[in-house]
Amino acid sequence: MENTSDSDWRMVNTHTKRKAWDVIQSKFWFDDPTMRKGYVMSALGSRCKDVKLRLWKEHKRNDLLQTLRIDPKMFPKNNGSI
Repeated sequence: MENTSDSDWRMVNTHTKRKAWDVIQSKFWFDDPTMRKGYVMSALGSRCKDVKLRLWKEHKRNDLLQTLRIDPKMFPKNNGSI
């Protein structure tokens, strides 16, 4: 997710959500994509929130500066695949 909107799925720009939907459609078959899109995108938003909360819970420090100084090696590298 992009830096300016990573705190709230509802604020993610339409282009990014459209790209996410395109990737999902390329990986899964839907009997009626138009009808399923609302549910799938809502579920994606919920999963993003869950991941954000889990990461915050596991890696939060005493203050923002300490949190920002977390060693990047603690996080797995993302290869961009879903």
